[in-house]
Amino acid sequence: MLDSWTPQNTDTDIPRLVNDANHFNVRESDLYVENASFLRIKHIELGYNLPKAPLNKIGIAGARIYFGGENLLTLTKYKGWDPGIGGGGDSYASGIDRYPYPVARKVMFGLQVTF
Repeated sequence: MLDSWTPQNTDTDIPRLVNDANHFNVRESDLYVENASFLRIKHIELGYNLPKAPLNKIGIAGARIYFGGENLLTLTKYKGWDPGIGGGGDSYASGIDRYPYPVARKVMFGLQVTF
């Protein structure tokens, strides 16, 4: 760890690096706790219904074009992949980030036609 404690670098919150088993750096600590508040655009869809008069002439009752997206934007200061992590049902591990895959982003375009 780049900014760990040394006798020359005492103004840090990162523990000292040691090689022996008596260092106690594995005890419970708030060292890695951070604010995981976030704002996410989970799902959004914009669509437009085409005018029916021109469509009726070619045998189409209605048509709609649309753009949709999921997880398009997440605003957070969280350093991990996903600030919305869960605990998988384990209350002891709830909120522990075990480096899951990042949330997938989806972009969709479509045409919906009614005959």
